[in-house]
Amino acid sequence: MTTALEKFEMLECTGLWRPAGEGQRREVLVRLGDESLILADMADTPLVHWALADVARLNPPGTVPAIYGPRGFETETLEIDEPLMIAAIEELQRRLVRARRRRGRLRRLLAALLVLAVPAAGLVFGPPLLVDQAARIVPGVSKRQTGEAMLRVIAARLAPPCDGAESRPVLATLARALDAAEEADRALTEETGTTSEAPPPLRVEVMPDLPVAALALPGRIVLVHRRLVEEADGPEPLLAAIAAAEAAARPSPFHRLLEAAGPLATLRLFIDGHLPSETIRAHALDLLAAGDRDRQPPPAGHAPPPPPSVPIDDRAWLILQNICRE
Repeated sequence: MTTALEKFEMLECTGLWRPAGEGQRREVLVRLGDESLILADMADTPLVHWALADVARLNPPGTVPAIYGPRGFETETLEIDEPLMIAAIEELQRRLVRARRRRGRLRRLLAALLVLAVPAAGLVFGPPLLVDQAARIVPGVSKRQTGEAMLRVIAARLAPPCDGAESRPVLATLARALDAAEEADRALTEETGTTSEAPPPLRVEVMPDLPVAALALPGRIVLVHRRLVEEADGPEPLLAAIAAAEAAARPSPFHRLLEAAGPLATLRLFIDGHLPSETIRAHALDLLAAGDRDRQPPPAGHAPPPPPSVPIDDRAWLILQNICRE
């Protein structure tokens, strides 16, 4: 499917979202995409991105409001009482199921050929080549959804991300500035005429607790420890930690996930179009365990400022410092 049904294009309504691990619901904007639901705050800052194919209805059809949640992580819920949006979600999910079946047959054929090709490449080269290929062809939206699934696991184990109404727009401004700088760097380093899928926009989440200063997840989600915000005089230590987390996860957090998952789980990605939820959960917990073994207090105070500078003044920084206290 390349486009949503015409009558459902740009459909938007409000809903009540309860993040994983939290009892309090909050009003959000719900926007329907071709194959996804995008949840944003009332200032239109994106919060989460759910794949429609992986969204489960948690109460009986016909009940209003309809309650949805990511399949396998139903502690995170979304309530919608707009009839047109409910109908659109159900119709698009039916179409996605039919499209997935068609794509699934093609993937199974390609996977069968790949299974035959990997041994021919040799035991040494097969698994790395498989991981490299999978990491390249999986679309950015799927990587973002994988990162969000890992975030739900981490939030359930530790605590949900801090989410202040006033500080969230400041955090989004910081992420956009980093995005713009990275895009400029890519434009300078990429060869003329080369084309590649644009990566998902950077999403930064401040965590009440984290065993490391910062942690990069698939889909360009970076978790940072609250002390990087609360105890620093400016954004430099935060920027340094984000850059270090992304560098530590090279070639990419999704590539690292596939390496840890192994060739069988990667083959399932080719066949089914997604990784097993238990594989995603296990890797998220392994990252926490590795951080716990090497736990160090996040740096506070001043740090050498990495490029780029970000358009956050002292007042905005003071607002951001209260993100875990709002």
